[in-house]
Amino acid sequence: GCSHLTSFAGAAGVAFGRLGNSNYELIGNELEFDINRWPYWVLFGWYLILYSPFLYCCTRDFKDYKWLSQRTELFQDKRPKATADCQCLVMPAVFACDGVIALDPLTVNC
Repeated sequence: GCSHLTSFAGAAGVAFGRLGNSNYELIGNELEFDINRWPYWVLFGWYLILYSPFLYCCTRDFKDYKWLSQRTELFQDKRPKATADCQCLVMPAVFACDGVIALDPLTVNC
């Protein structure tokens, strides 16, 4: 007779035995990359068309503003907004479950 354990082990061998046969000699060759093939140029052209609006906007943005290291008028405020009092953080903001549960930070005037 055949016990259940033997039949389960045989079924597992049949199910997972295929995973060990990968034919490495077919997929283990060195990857060849030739830039002169036309599919690469089509892909490059498609990416150029797709990203050209972003490149245009980036070049415009370089002309509009100075680098952040050259802008001294930013971040000059020394006190919390709309008050001259000092505010202390009692509890920082809490996010749980990918933002499903979100609690605002709790601050008090010191």
